[in-house]
Amino acid sequence: MSDPLNDPAVRRKLAVLRHVDEVTGNVAMTCRYFGISRQHYYTWLHRYQADGLDGLRDRSRRPKTCPHETHAEVVEKIVHLRRTYHFGPTKISMYLQRYHDVTVSRSGVWRILKRLGLNRLPASQRYQRRDRKWKRYEKQQPGHRVQIDVKFIEPLAGAAASTTAGSSAGTAARGAAGSPARSGRRGKYYQFTAIDDCTRLRVLRIYPQCNQQTAIQFVDYVLGRLPFKVEVIQTDNGAEFQTAFHWHVQDKGIGHVYIKPRTPRLNGKVERSHRIDAEEFYRLLDGVVIDDTKVFNDKLQEWEDYYNYHRPHGALDGQTPYERLRQKTHPAVADLPQPHSPGAAGHHRHRHLDRHTRPSHVHPGGPNRVAAQRDHHPDHRQPPPQHSCSRGLHRQRTQKPHHTADLSHSIGAEDLSRRTDCPPWPGAVPEPTRTCTVR
Repeated sequence: MSDPLNDPAVRRKLAVLRHVDEVTGNVAMTCRYFGISRQHYYTWLHRYQADGLDGLRDRSRRPKTCPHETHAEVVEKIVHLRRTYHFGPTKISMYLQRYHDVTVSRSGVWRILKRLGLNRLPASQRYQRRDRKWKRYEKQQPGHRVQIDVKFIEPLAGAAASTTAGSSAGTAARGAAGSPARSGRRGKYYQFTAIDDCTRLRVLRIYPQCNQQTAIQFVDYVLGRLPFKVEVIQTDNGAEFQTAFHWHVQDKGIGHVYIKPRTPRLNGKVERSHRIDAEEFYRLLDGVVIDDTKVFNDKLQEWEDYYNYHRPHGALDGQTPYERLRQKTHPAVADLPQPHSPGAAGHHRHRHLDRHTRPSHVHPGGPNRVAAQRDHHPDHRQPPPQHSCSRGLHRQRTQKPHHTADLSHSIGAEDLSRRTDCPPWPGAVPEPTRTCTVR
């Protein structure tokens, strides 16, 4: 502890006490001279007699009780979100409101982080200001444009050696699981990502190769998963999106456009989602993934479900992509309770769409109702023709209009049953067997 005499407040109080003993000998005169009350003088005197010079230091004026103080439990949650996920004040405020029903303003969260010395993120996580700001845009209808890109995932160099040095039982187990045994070779994985420009609904898939064949497989997988019609697919100029992929998409009745070369910002939504994957998914795995494509896809599916149905999105004003889809398809029911909200029981937490979330191009009343609506609205355009990605939703509605439509029709009942009991991400991480890095 520093010398108390270095504190100006201590020197002033000591001068007041000495002035009574050495100059006036009268407390009232000294207090009038220094402009203080006698109560202050006796308080300082008693502290000086009890603790010496340390008793003259300024003490905290903080009240013993404050009814408006943020509870310690809320502060712990704020610190946890900051240290674990590196969330900013806005995202922390969203999470507290959504999952804990606690309202703390952004400025209030920032003051708590400032008081605890957590207001500045690591250098790699800080927002970098740009001299030039790009114009942001957002499509108004789900499926109007879907951005597709590839994220490269590579295991660390030491992982292959440690895997080779392991017992042969581990290699046999990988072979039984359907993954080829890797003898010292560094395995590579490619995360194909599709994101809807309007709702930010995403579809993720891991492939061991990156070529036009896997890109075609992925786009077929995406068209079978999305609950709305896709009109245009936008990609960069990578080799995996060239002629074979282009004509395959065209044969589906879907447009395919390329962005300008060397301008990844034009695919900004999918690029930003890759950054979210690196910060909130791969980083929480501590650089470890499983050297098995099927198991890797299962874990990635849990993250996809959490992103689409549970994670509040900053660009959507705190909504999830699922909630934005409901709002866009039928705004009148946007405020109804969501089946994936925390506290919902069992399978209601997962991907169930009711009759109000029907894609805009599917009309339950059949052609007559479509014609009536078109006659009633002169400017109403003819709905675009259905293509193979509609998955027979119109037929399902015609046969069973009283049933609710859910995404199990597009992902398969076995996939839905497999994920019924999975907790939302971040959940329990399986025992890893290989280390990887993401770039």
